[in-house]
Parts: sequence; C-alpha cells; structure tokens
Amino acid sequence: MHTFKALVAGAFIVLALTTVAAAAEHPANGRLINNVPEAYGTASYGLPASWTHSDLTFGGPYPLADDLLPPERYMLAGTQPAVEGQADVLPAWIDAVADFCLDYYAVYSRLPEQLTAEEVQGLRRLQGKSISVADAALSLNPMTNAAPQLKARDFSPGDLYVRQLSNDEMRYYAQRRPALNDAWFKGRTVDPASGRVGSVELLTGVLYVRAYGASGVIYENLVYRLSESDYSAQPPSAPAAYSTSKSIDDWSLVDDCPTTGG
Repeated sequence: MHTFKALVAGAFIVLALTTVAAAAEHPANGRLINNVPEAYGTASYGLPASWTHSDLTFGGPYPLADDLLPPERYMLAGTQPAVEGQADVLPAWIDAVADFCLDYYAVYSRLPEQLTAEEVQGLRRLQGKSISVADAALSLNPMTNAAPQLKARDFSPGDLYVRQLSNDEMRYYAQRRPALNDAWFKGRTVDPASGRVGSVELLTGVLYVRAYGASGVIYENLVYRLSESDYSAQPPSAPAAYSTSKSIDDWSLVDDCPTTGG
C-alpha cells in the first residue's frame, strides 16, 4: 500500500523500540527510519474533521512531524533495509497492517480482534506464502511489542481501530468526493494528467483505519483495493495488472462537494 506516495528526503533516525516484558526483538530494531511527509501534522494534511461520521473520526489533531517518536515514524513511513543495498525494507507498519486486513477480510469476511502471529501465519498458509520479515513485524505493536489490538475505539498506544464500512457508509463518503463515487460505484477513474476516463474495479470492501501513537491518534484513513486503471487508449493486448492497496489520500484533497450525476 502506498499511503505516502513519496517520502521526504533527508536524514534518517535509527529505531530503538522499548518493550514491555521479555518478548521477541522487533524486526525494525536498529533500522533507519524513513521520514514522514513535511506536511504531516499540519492543517493541509489528511482528511478534514468534517468527514467524521459516527465512530469514523478524521482530522486528528496529529503531532507535528518533528515531534514524532521513532516508533511512530516507523508506523507511518517504514524503514530502510537492514543491510544497505538489500531489498528487505519494512513498509510503513500501519499500511502493512491495513493491507493485511484487506486480505484477511477477503478470505474470512471478518476482521480479527487482535493481530497475533497465529493469525498472520494462518492467512499466509492459506495464500501459499512464506512468512516474510515484514509479516513477522505485523504481529508486534511498535510501541509495546505485544500483539496489536484492532478494535481499540479508545486510545491505546500502538493499537488500531479497524472496521469494514457498510454500503450506506460508502455512499455517504462517495457523495463527498466524485472520484470515490466513480471508483467505488461506477467502475471508472479519470487520469488527472490527460483527462482520459478509464475503467477500474473495486476488488475489496472499504476499511476505516485509525492508529494510535504514544499519546494520541497519528493516522485516520479509508483504505481499499482497486484494479489497475484500464484506459481505452491502452492496447487491447495490454496485460491485466492489479494495484496495491489504495487509501483515500491517494486522491487530491478537494473541498467537500456533492457527486456529479451520470
């Protein structure tokens, strides 16, 4: 999942996680952490508070980027490889958890209460996949090293609140942004550069994800998975390909507005 399309260049921070009790060392320990976007924590970042609906909250407030602790930066932006030049980067932990939840819901039609190692291993076995270092990190809360809770409605360091949106809730948000209505309900997308209209397919449901850092909320978003855009100008023989998961902040932020007809 690419919640953050580009990470800010510059210095990195070495992650040193503190743990509660004697637990396995977190795979992110000792790695260099990517920076979060400069806009993180400012008024221009993320979805506005006006998008809050029932228990689906938005608008933070979030800490400023410079005030984030190393584990929080890892949760939001991921790490560099353990050894320079190798490909074993750890993705942004929240993105990886959300992506796993989309896979899990597609298989079981529910979400786990807690992201344990057994849950991760069980799904990967069904998928015919081996357990990667990134998979091992999924079941370790970056703030506590315990198995992350996924149903934390109230603040709990390093845990999340994740749930599936109902069809009515999807329509509520689709009414606020035409691009979501197009993608979720009309199977189309518009290339912002060329204006070409392409076809897409919503491959999953839509999940709400809220994540907590050391002292409060650090992330609120809607995540989902679309097929790769298929534009009519592409050759008929173009191979089918599927995107990684998307999040609502992949769409350029615009003022709330009603959906267009058609």
